[in-house]
Amino acid sequence: MRSNSVKDLPEDFWIPILLDTKNITSLSPFLVPQDHLGGLGTFYAMAGFMLVLFVTGTGINILTIACTIQYKKLRSHLNYILVNLAIANLLVSVVGSFTAFCSFSSRYFIFGPLACKIEGFAATLGGMVSLWSLAVIAFERWLVICKPLGNFAFKPRHAVACCLFTWVFALIASVPPLVGWSRYIPEGLQCSCGPDWYTTNNKYNNESYVMFLFCFCFAVPFATIVFCYGQLLITLKVVAKAQAESASTQKAEAEVTRMVVVMVLGFLVCWMPYTSFALWVVNNRDKMFDLRMATVPSCFAKASTVYNPVIYVLFNKQFRLCMSSMLGMGGGEDETSTAQSRRFSAPTRGKMRGNPPPPPPGEEDDFWIPIPLDTKNITALSPYLVPQDHLGSLALFYSLSAFMFILFVMGTAINVLTIMCTLKYKKLRSHLNYILVNMAVANLLVSSVGSFTCFYCFAFRYMILGPLGCKIEGFTASLGGMVSLWSLAVIAIERWLVICKPLGNFAFKSEHALAFCGLTWCCALCAAVPPLVGWSRYIPEGMQCSCGPDWYSTGNKYNSQTFVMFLFCFCFSVPFSVIVFCYSQLLFTLKMAAKAQAESASTQKAEREVTRMVVLMVLGFLVCYMPYASFALWVINNRGQTFDLRLATIPSCVSKASTVYNPVIYVVLNKQFRSCMRKLLGMSGGDEDESSASQSATEVSKVEPS
Repeated sequence: MRSNSVKDLPEDFWIPILLDTKNITSLSPFLVPQDHLGGLGTFYAMAGFMLVLFVTGTGINILTIACTIQYKKLRSHLNYILVNLAIANLLVSVVGSFTAFCSFSSRYFIFGPLACKIEGFAATLGGMVSLWSLAVIAFERWLVICKPLGNFAFKPRHAVACCLFTWVFALIASVPPLVGWSRYIPEGLQCSCGPDWYTTNNKYNNESYVMFLFCFCFAVPFATIVFCYGQLLITLKVVAKAQAESASTQKAEAEVTRMVVVMVLGFLVCWMPYTSFALWVVNNRDKMFDLRMATVPSCFAKASTVYNPVIYVLFNKQFRLCMSSMLGMGGGEDETSTAQSRRFSAPTRGKMRGNPPPPPPGEEDDFWIPIPLDTKNITALSPYLVPQDHLGSLALFYSLSAFMFILFVMGTAINVLTIMCTLKYKKLRSHLNYILVNMAVANLLVSSVGSFTCFYCFAFRYMILGPLGCKIEGFTASLGGMVSLWSLAVIAIERWLVICKPLGNFAFKSEHALAFCGLTWCCALCAAVPPLVGWSRYIPEGMQCSCGPDWYSTGNKYNSQTFVMFLFCFCFSVPFSVIVFCYSQLLFTLKMAAKAQAESASTQKAEREVTRMVVLMVLGFLVCYMPYASFALWVINNRGQTFDLRLATIPSCVSKASTVYNPVIYVVLNKQFRSCMRKLLGMSGGDEDESSASQSATEVSKVEPS
């Protein structure tokens, strides 16, 4: 389309239609009005529409937040999620809608390329938080009304944790275009900014980003919403059928069904246009389309800052009453309506399920504190209910919280940077680096879920996320840890095959690396799933603020002893033996080459470097997993003996710390990765030239005996 044009600003914009000019920069959406894309009426109509969205969206979302701050009765767990939705909508309306209004009024993006990136990022971030908040609301309704977890109580602390996760997920979706995976450019009529759906076959890898957004930011939350509301309707229909004579139950069913339909339609109206347009563009490259139509998805997404609050807030009788009172419009509805804090009210749930039975004594399935406690009611000291100050001092809990926060920040950053570098620089897409990226993904899972959850819980001094949160954190951390562990073994196998050449001229290619990566996830699932289905269990460990498999209890239905032995054999002994064997063979091969080339200084230097790296890798594996293996075996062989729970927390801390030191060993000490990271961060890699591209990770030279 632009083969004959001068692209002075290739990083900043792309107008995906044919233009009658040889100098595309002269029509830059940052420099001149885009009258060649539409009439004045179109631009000014869009400006008026964006002004309405800005004023209405800002007003209604500020009112939602102000009401929640002023009226304590609104501070329920569901309303916390609604406030999170309001904050996200406010970000979109204040930044996105207002910027679009100013730009449409001027008929071009008057704020320049930097502001385009800021507006695109802010609007995408707010939109993703809003999107995931809708999924969380559906999830909360399912838990509260259908009660799939029995007597589990969804409390404000769970809502706060879910809100934090919506921001984490939103950042995962909105940050990549800032660091090279896709980019933020003007879209549609070139007066608002968003991800680049248009260009292909370039360094931005837009196709993969669009598919990522479709899967992670549309398919997953939409499936969650459909599943949760589908289960809710089924539950309500069963109750309505059982109480066919109750007019109130029939009315509740009709109201809930209507609300569910409205909520699902609201989600689709907001996000289906973006999804459909992006997928159409990806699958119809080089086909022309009307840029006025390409503006429609952005309009629908920004309009959600108004219609989502109407659906979720103004249709909420309690919120509506408080808003009327705050605006001095007197509430005709009396205070008894405050019991209906949600559209699906507590009385309806009572009819559906009856009064919940008391929790089982002892909460045997949820936790086990393996030290004597001065109480006759162990449930009163449950790590899900009260701070565990009887296990350690405040300073200890807060120190561990700070440590976990450091691991969360550093582990997330260094592993995201590893993934981004591989996506951006083609020279990094070698077979070994695919395995390093697999390890980075696993580490990212552990740091973003495991380390963050521990930081949050240590700050409160107990497992504030409840039994379900404990199982999720335990499973996620175990899964990521096992993938990371097996990735280290796969790296050792790859080094052995490439350098020692036991299979002769066999070439270890990218497809082999991908197959091994898939194998690491299969092995990890074999180790992480059993505690979810009854072979052992995930419970709080150590200071009771992080979760892992049950090493402690014995003589019960969970068969924890056999699971510990399985982990020791399959997830420690086997990969450790593989690592020791492969690296010892590598050192033996290299020493033979060094002996045959005694006069070669470079060969002698390579031998020393490889020996040092091998020792570092083996020590890294042992530091990460030896504490867990040793502690688990000690507990199994010393049943009934008490131990200091502060020491029992060390294995979890050391294991989670591997999300930082493993990338340092395998990635940052890799000259090629280090050079690309410096370049990505704008720190030119002066002393590291392109020739380092031939040096793959672990700095192992391909030296063979002569």
